[in-house]
Amino acid sequence: MQTEEQRQVLDAVSHVGQCGLDNILSLPQLVVCGDQSAGKSSVLEALTDITFPTKDSICTRFATEIHLRRENKISLAIKVIPGPDRILEEQDKINVFKESINDFLDLPRVMKEAMYTMDIRKDEQPGEILQAFFPENLSNEVCGTTQPQLALVDIPGLIATHTSKLTEKDVELVAVITDRYISMPRTICLAVVSAKNDINNQKILAQVRKKFYPRGERTLGMGIEALSPSQIHLQQSLLSKQRTSS
Repeated sequence: MQTEEQRQVLDAVSHVGQCGLDNILSLPQLVVCGDQSAGKSSVLEALTDITFPTKDSICTRFATEIHLRRENKISLAIKVIPGPDRILEEQDKINVFKESINDFLDLPRVMKEAMYTMDIRKDEQPGEILQAFFPENLSNEVCGTTQPQLALVDIPGLIATHTSKLTEKDVELVAVITDRYISMPRTICLAVVSAKNDINNQKILAQVRKKFYPRGERTLGMGIEALSPSQIHLQQSLLSKQRTSS
């Protein structure tokens, strides 16, 4: 998919998605989905060669859209697309956020600023349980000389049950986000499952097969051995050193 004609088509698809029109039009995309802590972030990094921040116990708090483009320069443009239920005042505030960086080491800082734009607070008051997930889309346009022409989406992992830090509303919202993306008729689902967990206990398979694709159409399965937070940190440190030395 590297011809000039194909690039123009995919660029048009990317621009439509970044305008928030994917609620109206079904756009071709690869959706990385799975249960919480199944290892989706590692798969996403392997596909994009971008290290996304994973230091939080919950890595993906909102849908992250990544539009890879082959260009003569290296750049990363980031914006936040408001959720469909946001009031107009909140939409205006969120739409103001736009960042462009040339060094991927700045990505954690930009993502932190984006989270605050969505009002994802870190410190709750005593007895208060804050909303952990949000319906916004973090849109990333990644340009580089070796990038493929590809649009993919990383969505929050499905949660088994609510906890002291996660409300029932959070559990329901993640399921709604998952259904929204995997039900789109031009989506290819990359269902990530953990090799450490029995296949019958993995919610994503039931979500995909029972609700939308009983015969497995437009679905690819990927079984991986999920890493612990300390292993992920070590892996990222080694990759960072390798990139710096090269």
